[in-house]
Parts: sequence; structure tokens; C-alpha cells
Amino acid sequence: MESNIYKKRLIIIIAFLVISILLSIPVKNSLIKAKINIEETIEFVETHDEEEVKKETQVSKEEALETLNKINDYYSFVDDNSDIILYTGLSIGLFGMLSGFMVYFIICGAVLKKYVPTLKSWMSWLLRIAVLIILLKVLYSPITIMGIIICIPNLIYTIYKYIKTKKEENKDDIITEN
Repeated sequence: MESNIYKKRLIIIIAFLVISILLSIPVKNSLIKAKINIEETIEFVETHDEEEVKKETQVSKEEALETLNKINDYYSFVDDNSDIILYTGLSIGLFGMLSGFMVYFIICGAVLKKYVPTLKSWMSWLLRIAVLIILLKVLYSPITIMGIIICIPNLIYTIYKYIKTKKEENKDDIITEN
């Protein structure tokens, strides 16, 4: 039945959501640690004189403070938002990244099947991973953005199709006695 296909897709999406939620916890903790380290560094630069700062950072005290304050402003969202908002944002971002990489592997597999139909399955996977490793810096941002854009409509479509096809199956499965 067709709903089994959508059931498998739904299970994959739920697994991605669970993985992204679990990954968001250490990511949030690392963001908090980075924010604390930046604040400690700013405090060090502010409390020490110009010579000690120049010795440690190889830049003047003013330049170090300016750079550190810019970085601190970048991490200000950690203090500005509650834990729920941070976890939600990180989970959506990580879910988008996982979905994007899944779409990459599917598209890459389709391209390989089209241009090299005799390629063995294990060689296809090896080639996909090799291309990903070689081009990871170039592909990372587009794949993540594509995953975030695709993940919500894909989730809604998969749930809709699963429910619709499940109802059609149940309607035909009714046994009536005469």
C-alpha cells in the first residue's frame, strides 16, 4: 500500500526531529560556554593595562575590546532569548541540516543513476560521501538552507498523504456480512 511509503518517510522525519532536538542541547551548552569565555576575555582586557593586552593578543587594547564587543554582540541572542526559543531555533536549524543532507544524498543518487547506471550501490554511496567531503565547505550552507526551506512543506505533505492514503485503505478494508 502507498501509505507504507509515507509511513516510512514519517518515521524518518520523526527520527530527524528527535536527533535534532537531542543535538540542540549540547549546541546550546557550547554557545553558553562561548559567551562566558568571551565575557571573561573582555573582563581580562578591561582590567589589564595596554602592555599586558598587547603581549597576549598582539593588538592594542582598544582594538581587542572593539573586536570582542562585536563578537559578544553576535552571541547576545543567547542572553536575549529564553531556553525554549533557543532550543526551537537550534532544533529547526539542525533538522534543516539533516533534511538537506538527506535531499543531497537522494539527488546525488539520482544523478549518478542517470549518468552511470552500471555503478554498484556501495560505490555510489562512496562517491556521494567523497563528493560531500571534498565540497563540504561549499555545499554546507546551501544544503542547510535548502533543508530548512524544504523541511516544513515536506513534513506537512508527508503527514497529509499518510493520513489520506490510510483513510482510503481503511475504507476498502471493511468486511460486510450479507
